[in-house]
Amino acid sequence: MAALDEAVNSSSSRKLALVKGPAPTAETGVVRFGPFALDMATGELRRDGEAVHLQQQPARVLSLLARQPGRLVTREELRHHLWGDDVFVDFQRGLNFCIMQIRAALDDDADTPRFVETLPRRGYRFIAPAETVKPAGGPARPVAGTGAPSAPDWRRHATRAALLASIVGVLGATDWTRAGRAGAGPGGAPEAPSARVAVLPFEAMGPTDGAPIADGLTEEVIAETGRVAPGRLGVIARSSVERYTDRPIDLARVARELGVGFVMEGSVRRDGERVRVTARLVRATDQSQVWAETYDRTLGDVLGVEREIARSAAGGIGIALDPATRASASPPVPHPEAWRLYLLGRRAFDERTEEALGRARRHFEAALATAPDYAPAHAGLADVWSVLVNQGQVPPTEGLSRAEALARRALELDPALDAAHVSLAAVFALGGRDLPAARRHLERALALNPSNSLARKWYCWVLADLGHRASALEQARIGARIDPLSAPVVYNLGAHLVMEGRSDEALRVAKQLLEIDGKAMLSHLLHGTVLSSLGRVDEAIGALERARRLDPRSPLPLQQMAFVYQGAGRPAEARAAYRALLDLLPARPYIKVGVAGVAAAVGEREDALRLLEQALASHEPELFYVSTCPHLALLRGAPRFAAIERRIAGSLSPAGPADRT
Repeated sequence: MAALDEAVNSSSSRKLALVKGPAPTAETGVVRFGPFALDMATGELRRDGEAVHLQQQPARVLSLLARQPGRLVTREELRHHLWGDDVFVDFQRGLNFCIMQIRAALDDDADTPRFVETLPRRGYRFIAPAETVKPAGGPARPVAGTGAPSAPDWRRHATRAALLASIVGVLGATDWTRAGRAGAGPGGAPEAPSARVAVLPFEAMGPTDGAPIADGLTEEVIAETGRVAPGRLGVIARSSVERYTDRPIDLARVARELGVGFVMEGSVRRDGERVRVTARLVRATDQSQVWAETYDRTLGDVLGVEREIARSAAGGIGIALDPATRASASPPVPHPEAWRLYLLGRRAFDERTEEALGRARRHFEAALATAPDYAPAHAGLADVWSVLVNQGQVPPTEGLSRAEALARRALELDPALDAAHVSLAAVFALGGRDLPAARRHLERALALNPSNSLARKWYCWVLADLGHRASALEQARIGARIDPLSAPVVYNLGAHLVMEGRSDEALRVAKQLLEIDGKAMLSHLLHGTVLSSLGRVDEAIGALERARRLDPRSPLPLQQMAFVYQGAGRPAEARAAYRALLDLLPARPYIKVGVAGVAAAVGEREDALRLLEQALASHEPELFYVSTCPHLALLRGAPRFAAIERRIAGSLSPAGPADRT
């Protein structure tokens, strides 16, 4: 799925090379556990006779653990045996990466482990029964080389490969800036609150165009309501309520569709520089009015209203605010022109086309020219650069460097801006640059605003990449409760269900997504992906063709189509999809890792190697997923591919910027 220029070279120069330390005591034989067999002499792993890729250093870690089942192996012991005391590397990141790769290879889960148990701050224990079979004579016989995925497994391999390819791309196509300000995960991210309110889009009224103000005020009220009483009062995300704009409202139906107990609605009437804001809160069960208020403000003062509205709503629901919240002053109101430009940037950003992203960038930059210390505009501009990287439109080095600098500046200006924490987490998560740092920032964002659905989407994938798959799925479910009518959020849940092999439940989610937005590419992409996992090839291709027609410039439908065709024994059609992917490269030159996976799947080995080498030269973020892509496993045995894997392990996998925030 996502390195850096001179602005961050000082930190990235400390990249960890997975060098060989002193070799542990020579071991021969095969360790057998569950369906797996690990050849200790060669480090090669098999599952039910089928080769499973595991890089050299993770294989050495697994060998040391598996031949001592039940024993705690300390982190220092692993350091001594595998890296040596005289090798100066970032050992902690290197070991974390090795454990993550082991869990991916064994299909293990850090939360409910079957093989490798983590003892925090101490080390690891191999908990599965294991036996070591020594060779009858002479050294252990090498395990046969890997080949293509076996026929019974093509659906699982194709589905997982396509989903891994789409992780970052889909996140890049979702509601980044709608995070606003800002289920318990393993690090303490709060669950979605029990009391829930939907803030419907404020209606623009009056002789002067008040639409930008109404949109902005809706956004601010949603964000402030989400953070006024974290853990006790939750608010539905903007992307699920915006469908109620400019249409007759049945409050009881809205409450049922969104699963909330309270609904807020309001209006904004602008007359020159004067603005009147009205808001009311309604209880869903009996549609009784809980609270209502009118605010008369000048245009420059209107941004102070959202905190008063959020506090009044919390009080009306019966949530007692703590003294610090009641006494805290409203945040400084930016220059009205900066706020207006920022809102225009947000609206353009949501369109997500190349032209609209250019407009968003110009609006955010103009807002910063007017008010250089306006933190949300820094975060918004950071997100533009990250999305451009995600979509393969700009060099990753340049895009991630700019995004990181902007996100850090936003946090310097406002450490309580949860959107800025999400922006910086995205930079760390892309390409696995620093997953622990990404996790910390996402947990901070969710502590500030548990209703931040974008933070939960990123949190899902970071947890999954760290091996916490059960927690990742639970976070996806929480996100869908917070943002139940958002296509990207529901797609996220469906994707995690497919990854966990829950295809029947994923199919129900895919059908729900089609009802939510049948014109979204993501809806048909998920439907096609689920159908392919169930072996319903013709139906899957039909859904993927619809996804492609809806977004001809996206590589995701074509990637999945190629995998499905190839797995179903239709190589000519798979190659046609591959050629169509190649046609996208001039417009999106930095999606070569995903295209390489398809090239390998359809038998274009030289193309795949060339594309991977080009991706390495430009530091594509998706290089992080090379070791887990089953189709790239077809390249193993080629010296060029071995060199590519060594370069990835030495420069990307355990490295990344030092997080000093």
